[in-house]
Amino acid sequence: DTEKGTEISQAELETQLTGLIRDQRIAHEVMVLLESHNDNSKRIDEGEPTLEKFVTLPTLEKSERKSVHDWVRASLKSARADTKDGKIRIW
Repeated sequence: DTEKGTEISQAELETQLTGLIRDQRIAHEVMVLLESHNDNSKRIDEGEPTLEKFVTLPTLEKSERKSVHDWVRASLKSARADTKDGKIRIW
């Protein structure tokens, strides 16, 4: 085992999210958004977002939303999520 043995690849995270929300396109959008946040070497002024500020997931049952929120907290350390009108937003 290497020190990075506990890190999960971007592709694996996308696969996990796809399994939770059953929408590969939106899972990919989430990962692209988060990757863009990680790649920004300079701060972006609030008035100048380069991409959408968040991705809204499809409507999920309450237990599914809880699973997604738990997954975000455990797997995406730089991400945040909330629920608005029954849909989860990730940023």
